[in-house]
Amino acid sequence: MKEQKTRDYYFDNFKAILILFVVLGHFLAPLQNKYHIVDVTVTYIYFFHMPAFVFVCGYFSKKNDWVKLVKTLLIPYVAFQVIEAFLVAYVKQEPRVFRMVYPKFSLWFLLALFIWRLVINELSRVKGLFVWAMMFALAAGFESSINSYLALSRTIVFFPFFVAGYQFNKEKFLALCEKWKGRLVGSVVLTGFGIACYYVVYRLPLSYLTYKAGYGKHAYGDKTVFIRLITIMISFVLIAAIAAVVPRKKHWFSYIGERTMTVYLLHSQVYLFLLHGTSIYDFWEKPYFVLAVVAFSVGLVWLLSQKPFDFFMKTLMSAPLECFIKGEEDGRYQDPLCKGQPEV
Repeated sequence: MKEQKTRDYYFDNFKAILILFVVLGHFLAPLQNKYHIVDVTVTYIYFFHMPAFVFVCGYFSKKNDWVKLVKTLLIPYVAFQVIEAFLVAYVKQEPRVFRMVYPKFSLWFLLALFIWRLVINELSRVKGLFVWAMMFALAAGFESSINSYLALSRTIVFFPFFVAGYQFNKEKFLALCEKWKGRLVGSVVLTGFGIACYYVVYRLPLSYLTYKAGYGKHAYGDKTVFIRLITIMISFVLIAAIAAVVPRKKHWFSYIGERTMTVYLLHSQVYLFLLHGTSIYDFWEKPYFVLAVVAFSVGLVWLLSQKPFDFFMKTLMSAPLECFIKGEEDGRYQDPLCKGQPEV
């Protein structure tokens, strides 16, 4: 009898934790410059949430079928570009120029992931790929034409994280953690950086961490290359620290890690509606309201990870393109953020 494969709950837990911070970071961002603790928290989150997500995606990108990439990444990108354009135009009651080549809000990640997965198998043959990726990430800032067009700036700058994930050896890393008390070291690193953020790092504008544009858009001009190098290095340290403390076994929240794409795409619509369609962020005049945002973010992650929303995403990502391209019928959906996970 064939033995049934089990999921890799380590990465399910990893992704579940990350998606919570992604949602929390987005909903807290409009409260910046109102409360010190919010400035600290948002800066802290932005140092690792998307770099770590890109890292995890790289790990699960060993096999890449371009047809499935179109289904699971490009089609949702186009669909949600249209949805977000109409949503923002409707709630703001003002005409907006719709351009498919400029990703809206968080949709840059889908386009970048599509590009990375298309090219990684070929690029993986290049010796010293990670070093080359770092060099391009730093050099890209000097060219002003590399910006949000087709998410080129982020695609290039976040690529080292993708390469690192692609080359990541989980077994060796976890063995090293056991040998050197990795969970303790990771906890100390995360706590220490939190303290650093509280007193110093929170002053760093988020624009330095989103990598949307070149150095000319920043106050330090071309000298921003050194800031970019430092922020990327810090992000890698934080990813390693988080990877060391992530639970290895199945937990009650592990299932969320199977549905991160659903939460990632749908929470953006809720955020944009609340930000542009309501005046809710104008009423946060009490510090304890920040706790309400945290509670709302946690609740929203739980809600959007439920089966009805997951079914919606499965339907969207299961267009039978193979029937037209390969003459096959294999429309099974799999979350691109857990590609390679065995079915249970």
